[in-house]
Amino acid sequence: MRENNAPMQVRRESNRVHDAGPRRAFTLIELIVVMVLIAIMAAVAVPAIGNLTSTRASTAARQLARDLTFARQQAGARGVTIWVVFDTANESYSILAESLQTPGLANALTITDPATGQPFVQRFTSGDFVNVDLTSVSIGGVTGTHLGFDWLGRPVSSAGVVLASASSISINNGALTIAITPQTGFVTVQL
Repeated sequence: MRENNAPMQVRRESNRVHDAGPRRAFTLIELIVVMVLIAIMAAVAVPAIGNLTSTRASTAARQLARDLTFARQQAGARGVTIWVVFDTANESYSILAESLQTPGLANALTITDPATGQPFVQRFTSGDFVNVDLTSVSIGGVTGTHLGFDWLGRPVSSAGVVLASASSISINNGALTIAITPQTGFVTVQL
């Protein structure tokens, strides 16, 4: 017999699945904190993305200045005229060397880029320089496409005449200019 007079309770098992632990959800404060952090990161990232085009343009200008200096140095090292041929329509330039046996611009051949082992052609329409615009080329004050450096490193026109006035290459509608000093061939980037 039972000592306490409490009615016997039958315990029934329900068909419910029991959770392993208490339920946890994000609180409103946690969601607001995450949204504020995302907004701060976006505020920092957007100006950096906006400056990407100007960064690419300044990198392209410095690369062009290095390539012009390289062409000038190659002219002295090889003892021949080295040509930088600009193609503003295709946003590119290439470096050519005259032959000792058959001198002249008509017989010049594209040199090999020592960094890549490929023909020395630089394009602004792809790779690191996408969206960089090779706007204009002025050779000795006259619009042109061929800038040469003679064996003394002096800038020359397509006719082979030593330039008496400065030459310049404009990038992104004049935002950057590469200047070539007459007589010396010294190359500078003007921001």
